[in-house]
Formats: sequence, structure tokens, C-alpha cells
Amino acid sequence: MLRALLLAIPLAAVGSEVGSKNCAPCHAQIARAYLATPMAQSSGVAGAGAFRESFEHANFTSPGGSVRYRVSRDPRGFSFNFDQGGLEGNRRLDYYIGSGSVGRSYLSLIGNFLFQAPVSYYSSVARWDVSPGYEKSEDINLIRGVETSCLKCHASRVQSVEGTVNGYASPPFLEGGVSCERCHGPGETHLARMKSGSKAGGTAIVNPAKLDPVRRDSVCAQCHLSGEVEIAKAGAGAFRAGDVLSDYVSVFVRSGADRAMPVISHYQRMTQSACWKAAEGKLWCGTCHDPHTLPPADKKTAYFRDRCFQCHTDASCKAPAASRAGASNGCIACHMPRSEVTTVQHAVFTDHSIPRVPRAAPGGGIPSNFDLTAFGGAPAEDRELGLAYASVALRDNNRVWGMRAFELLRKEYSRHPEDLKVGGQLAQMYDRMGDERKACDIYALIVAADPASVVPAVNLGTCLAKQGRIQESIRLWKGALQRNPALESARLNLAVALYREGDLPGARATLNEALVFNPASRRIRELLQEMSR
Repeated sequence: MLRALLLAIPLAAVGSEVGSKNCAPCHAQIARAYLATPMAQSSGVAGAGAFRESFEHANFTSPGGSVRYRVSRDPRGFSFNFDQGGLEGNRRLDYYIGSGSVGRSYLSLIGNFLFQAPVSYYSSVARWDVSPGYEKSEDINLIRGVETSCLKCHASRVQSVEGTVNGYASPPFLEGGVSCERCHGPGETHLARMKSGSKAGGTAIVNPAKLDPVRRDSVCAQCHLSGEVEIAKAGAGAFRAGDVLSDYVSVFVRSGADRAMPVISHYQRMTQSACWKAAEGKLWCGTCHDPHTLPPADKKTAYFRDRCFQCHTDASCKAPAASRAGASNGCIACHMPRSEVTTVQHAVFTDHSIPRVPRAAPGGGIPSNFDLTAFGGAPAEDRELGLAYASVALRDNNRVWGMRAFELLRKEYSRHPEDLKVGGQLAQMYDRMGDERKACDIYALIVAADPASVVPAVNLGTCLAKQGRIQESIRLWKGALQRNPALESARLNLAVALYREGDLPGARATLNEALVFNPASRRIRELLQEMSR
């Protein structure tokens, strides 16, 4: 899907990010305690840190059994091997994503581009298996690019290369984990005022606990509210602590009652609870969680029981005394049970909806006929709703949602043809519906407005090739591959075009470079063989 270029909002008054290391000298105790939390350990170099993956169960197969994987560790780091009917290869695992509390996924660096690995580690079963999103695939997908939006909640001070889809400077992020400034705002001005001894105009740092409920909760919700789909608002810039999250993104959730539990649903679940509704803004994540520290394992039950007893008493519990004793007097065993999630295998998460009685597991699979609504009743324009339905329709191959999206986006584009994200999505829909002329016209307008666009440029190249304008197509495909070199469709198109233009060495070089990124591609290998005959 085409990514819109968002306009940056100048925030000179709050300064730029300076890194957590500059916070530690004045907040040493908090900094030391925070380093032991999952948030502080949510990304880094593979094999680094206190968490240790077990390699006892590191051999496994794809769901259908056609691909054999083996993950291993040596003095150089982590890597995995794959084998599908004699097609074999190896790839390094350079970075991890996830603290290890539930598990970890991994990233591979090829050149200056990051890709998600098809192998992950699952802590609950102490074994390796296919990554989330690969559970139904028998393809060895080594070229799923990592966009900045994927890294923003696991790493800090991400160094993405402008104009690329998944290109990053070295290193790709300056801080592994969630930095101080993610929750407290950029620290440059605050640091300067503290060093100078001047606090005129305040300390220029955000304390979430002192914000109004909407802004306070936005700090946590920026990463703990996934919904069904999240759509960035046009020209909104990047959210910073102290802002209202709904001014920057629209988070869409399923309408009506929903027991299915996506991974990062904690904030959404909490707002469904009777406790949150009765508290009228007083209950928030920080009521029960200290983001800077974790209670010791042997004191965890008592710690969270005390949090409940800020509002409740032992007399509130209706369970038999024997049941309460069996749960070691813990409230969460009954009222915040661990539940399976819908999007990650081998994983359970705490149900933050605080049910009065444990919920039954949803039966019959996940409903596919739900509607989308903006979370919390936040305002959502037709643009965001149309893009949300388009995203879900493409993901689930749902024609009904696709038609909803088409009608909304068609109207929105007629009003705002300068909206590149809407135009790109609408053009793809016209293409799928067989209206190639309208799709090509929109692709041409997008590329003229934004020459750095990738998907529209590739698709426009196809349009021009059908008109016999091969050299223009070649130029577009080469440009797109500079910004996303693992885009296999563009490489195949480019190689065929070069071959037909008589440039056999160029065609072969294009395909060989594709194998650097995806050595498991049978299509590329087959085309190379054809060109070698």
C-alpha cells in the first residue's frame, strides 16, 4: 500500500531527542530499575542482553511441512537454514524485536535494508517456530520489509532513510527498547534548562501522570492500542508525548461485542472494563503499572492485589474462601485471566477487560462480518474509514469491505486529488476491478507529484510497457528498486524488459541481485535458467 508523505510539524519549543543516556545522570535510580523492564529490552542486537533463547527445539517445519527450518547460534551470532525440496539457503539474524517475555521476532540486514525473518522464538514453550503472519504460508518469504511504523514501538530514535520503504542508516536505531523520551517527550530543551539552572517557562518535559486523562492515556495507547487497523491522518506529523493520539491517527476497532483478543489490545480491553467506566478518568495504566520497574516475581501477586485494594476490599470478593486461598489471595487469577490471542501462536496475554467471571474462549473462529468504528468514538473522516476498510479487505480478501472502501475513497479522491495515499489505494482498486485506464491515470498523477513513490511507479511502469514505452518503464522500475531493492515484481518486469531490449547481461545482473535478497525465489531462478539457454 502506498505510504503518504506526512508533513513535519515544527516543534522547536520542545527541542529534539537527546537519548536516555542523558537522563540517567539525574535520574540514576529510575534509569537502573528501568533497564530491567521488558519495555527497555524490546529490541537490540540478536544474542545480546540478559535474555537467552533455548536452542533445544530449534528444528521445525512450515505449517504444511514443505519447508524445514533450523535456527543455530555460533560465535558470529544467530542464523537460520531453510530447505524446501532441495532449495536450500542460510540467513543471518541481526536484530531482535520483543523482550522475550512472550517471545522474540528477528530482523535480517541486507545492505542497508531490514527484513523480517520467518522464524521466531516463543518463550512459553521454549521453542522456535514460524513467525506471526507466516502460519498459513508454505513460501519461504525472506523479503518482508520492515517499515518504520513497525519499529516505532520496539526501538527508539529509528534512523530510517527518507525515500525508501525499509532502508535504514547504520545502526537502524540508536536505542534498543522504549526510550525515556517516548513517554516524556524530547529532552533537548529540558536538558539545557537543567544545565543552566533556569526553569523559566517550566522544565519542558512531560509527566504523563499530570496530564489530563485523554493526553495521559495517549502516551500508553500509542503502542498499547492496536485495534483492527491504524490509519495515519493526512499531514498530521508524528505523535509526541503530551499530544492527543486521535489527532494523529484513527484507530479502528470491531463494532459491537468482541471477545477476540489481538496482541496489543491492553488499553482497548481496559476501557471495556466496569472498573474503567466507573472510575471516570481516574483509572489508567499507571494505576497498576509502574513503567519504570517490575515487582519481584515472588511479590508480584501481592503487588497487584494491593493495586486492586485501592478501590476494593477483601469483602468485595464473592468467591469461596478456599478458591481465594488457592489463588494465593490474588485477584488477577480470576478477574484478569491469561487468554490466548488471535494473532500470535504459542502466546497468551493478560485480559485487561477485568471480567467479573472468566470469559469463555470465542468459539467458531473469528467473525468475518464485523463493521469498523473509530475507537472511543473519536471523529474519523471518510478518508480514514475508506483506507481502513481497504486495508482489511486486502488482508482478508473480502469483497464487501472492498466495495465499501472503493465508494468512500472514490468520493474522497474527487474532493482531494492531491491526497497521494487515497489516490494510490484507489488506483489499486481500479486495477483489481479491471479498469486499467483509470488506474494508470491516477498512477501517473501520483508519480508526477511524488517521484519517490514505489508502488505507483512500479504499476505505472507496467501501464507504459503495455503502451510500448519500454524505456520509460525501465527507468521507473530501476528507480523503484533503488528505494525497495527486494521488490520482486519490479525485478522480474525489469529483467524481462532488458532482455527484450537486447541487454542480456543487464537482465541477468538484475536477477542475480534479486537472489541476494531472496535466494529462495523459484521464479527468479527459473527465469535465470531460461535466459542461460
